[in-house]
Amino acid sequence: MKDKGNVIKYYIDESGNTGDLIMTEDNLNFSGQEYFTLACIGFEDNKLKELEEFTKKLRKKYKIQNKELKFGKMKGIFGKKIGFILELLKYIEEDSKIFIEIVDKKYIIATNIVHCLVNPPYFQLEKDSEENKQLHLVFSQWIYTYIPNDFFINFSNISRTPSEEGLNKLFDDLIQIIEEIDSEMSSSMIGNIKESIDDYKIMKKQYAKDRKNLKNNKKYYQRNKEFLQRRKPYTYFLPLPDKNKRGELIGILPHISSFTNLHARLNFYYDNDLSFISIIHDNQAHFDEIIEHYHKTAIKENDNIDKIFENERANFSFTSITSLEFQDDKNQIGLQVADIFAGFTNKAVDYIINDEKYLTPEEYDILLQVLASHYYIQDINYVIPIEHNVGKIFEILEHRVNEIMKNVRIGIDKEQIDNYLLNRLSKVQKSKK
Repeated sequence: MKDKGNVIKYYIDESGNTGDLIMTEDNLNFSGQEYFTLACIGFEDNKLKELEEFTKKLRKKYKIQNKELKFGKMKGIFGKKIGFILELLKYIEEDSKIFIEIVDKKYIIATNIVHCLVNPPYFQLEKDSEENKQLHLVFSQWIYTYIPNDFFINFSNISRTPSEEGLNKLFDDLIQIIEEIDSEMSSSMIGNIKESIDDYKIMKKQYAKDRKNLKNNKKYYQRNKEFLQRRKPYTYFLPLPDKNKRGELIGILPHISSFTNLHARLNFYYDNDLSFISIIHDNQAHFDEIIEHYHKTAIKENDNIDKIFENERANFSFTSITSLEFQDDKNQIGLQVADIFAGFTNKAVDYIINDEKYLTPEEYDILLQVLASHYYIQDINYVIPIEHNVGKIFEILEHRVNEIMKNVRIGIDKEQIDNYLLNRLSKVQKSKK
């Protein structure tokens, strides 16, 4: 899909609550939606009619009554009708490119805690070094595993209404909590936090000095009065909240980090030329203006973008950006297909991580085949704890990919394997009738 002769449209839809990540005592698991997924699938216009006809036949085959394809409303799609997903993937993967972001919501908060309080990028000579990125991942995993939910709740609340007093409380509370944790990394974590506090004090002192100089020198003040509107030092150690259309402050938005990552992954894939790429995003009643802002400022702000979820196949140095528009998914087959893969990925990852067992062996094999296909060509960016990706999902999918490759080497290609799994699922289901 790198033909620059035609405009290529990428359709984006999400799965999982799109709101900000505010944890409360009554909502520790984000209303049962622990993951957020954003799927981005590219189609050329001349392929959409054929896609629509194919999905009509597929709906008929699997006896799906819904006229509009929405994963959450398709009964049996994550069960006895799971073959629909594999057949749809088989159809689109030849002529389409798929990018998917899936994030563990609690893990995003953990990475923000590290980015703000434990290992902030200020005064680091090599903040983008591989060593520093790995250290950030290790710290994030540690915070995710050891820090109690009460601190996550406090961090979420203070992120929504940031203040100097709130930041000081977070620093103090985090040190006090870690001092009680028996872990080899505890002293290292505390040392880093104290360095962050020192950095904050340096910034605060410099801010006060500059402010005093401005007030005492009128000419200097006139030349530098924009300084008075500059961010206050404490805001550099907390996630900056955005505002929704009602003017309400909202905290950490997984939608924004996922969207900026997808945009950068497209930039990498198309060799820094997005002039012929158009993004069609499903309608966003509350966050479209925020998404538009991050999209429009991609070139200007590429050095300031928060890259704590950066993917090695992403390029945040933009020289051009895609076009962007929001549309209703009711009449857009591209958006409906994106919705299906966002919903499926969200549900499938949750199923594996939580060791669910309600799928039959035949259905589970289809699930693995779909995820393994994505895994092989690195379609999915997993922003989840190391113990869940490397320690679990990647190991399972790596095993499945190796099995596929063994079969390919003896003359059984992937399409034959896909068809075998689909036929086996069909036979088992017919035998139950």
